[in-house]
Amino acid sequence: FSVESIVVEKSYDGPHPAGELLDNNNNGSSNNNNNNNNGSNNNNSDDLETHLFQVGKLPREFVLASIEHFKSQKTIHKRYVARLLIAAKHYYENTPSLLDIPIPANGPVE
Repeated sequence: FSVESIVVEKSYDGPHPAGELLDNNNNGSSNNNNNNNNGSNNNNSDDLETHLFQVGKLPREFVLASIEHFKSQKTIHKRYVARLLIAAKHYYENTPSLLDIPIPANGPVE
């Protein structure tokens, strides 16, 4: 499954995780992923987007805008939902589980 294959349509009016960062990287062009001439901006924006969805990197503005978007009974684009779910999966896979707590062979101390 490739998240990059999910295209964010121009009609999507919700928050974008890179927001102004993508606009600055594309020299003022809009931050869509459709029909770039050479594809290099797509790769740059995909790399930036991948970086932003790591633990602790997601911009506060995107989170707050997403909350407001939800309050307006709107949805977040499936590309961003997929990235959030994948990031959460990686986070919980690397978080120690309570099942790893050592228990003495002779039982708990009372």
